[in-house]
Amino acid sequence: MHLRESRRFAVLLSTLLVVLFALTGCQEAQFSEQMKDSIESYASSQMLPARDLGTTFAELDFFGLTKVSQSIYYVYGWCLMAEVDRELKVVSAASLPVKFTIQRQSFGYKVVDHEIPGSGTQYAADVKTLFPAKYQQRLFDYPKQQTNLEQRVLDKARAHYR
Repeated sequence: MHLRESRRFAVLLSTLLVVLFALTGCQEAQFSEQMKDSIESYASSQMLPARDLGTTFAELDFFGLTKVSQSIYYVYGWCLMAEVDRELKVVSAASLPVKFTIQRQSFGYKVVDHEIPGSGTQYAADVKTLFPAKYQQRLFDYPKQQTNLEQRVLDKARAHYR
């Protein structure tokens, strides 16, 4: 009887470990405020050629993320970068879908790369290549939707110029 109980316990423990491993391994990584800050900082400094008539700000509408490895993530979303002058006028801007590659580091996250779809006839094919299927229709519909991205950028500029 003792041997039978030991086997049951071993089977139960093994089952619990397999379930626990499956649950933790399958959990989708969570998008954090640190990730968002890192992306917006990168986008505002690296993605829009500045005309030096103001300060560049960025805002991201987050769609989702994929954990690629222990420390690498793909973050998908729509990003607005805008150079805004002291009078809160947009001097230049770009609004587009972006796939960011970010790396978890000891103290936060760092964007190491980004990819955007080409324009014109390449756009649809590139969206299908760069973005998971579950985000593609949302990306195609995004330009037709009302968003608060511009207002969020202007709020950042207003706070910056105070």
